[in-house]
Amino acid sequence: MGGVKKQVINESHVTPVINDKQEQELKKQVDQEAIIDLIKQAVGIVSALLPFLAFLQWQPEWLTENNLQQFVVVSGLIVAFLFNVYSIYKNHYSGKHARVQKLFLKKKGLK
Repeated sequence: MGGVKKQVINESHVTPVINDKQEQELKKQVDQEAIIDLIKQAVGIVSALLPFLAFLQWQPEWLTENNLQQFVVVSGLIVAFLFNVYSIYKNHYSGKHARVQKLFLKKKGLK
């Protein structure tokens, strides 16, 4: 966090002064950490549930190594597809603001 200035209110309390860009970065980091925390919670629930089900001698017949490998491949493909769709969406400027901007540029002879 380069550029963070500290404003001293009193000797026992220090409040960092951050600009809007740094605040947006902090919000982005918090959102990413929230997603990671949800994934960790889901993994924790599953890892706690599987030994319990094994204790009850419940063994799913569909849970084979081949099915797990297929699930990993399909999951990777879905993640790659969603990442590409998101990238295209974020980099394609064609909303209402884009139309207004293009109209303005054409009126000025810049496009």
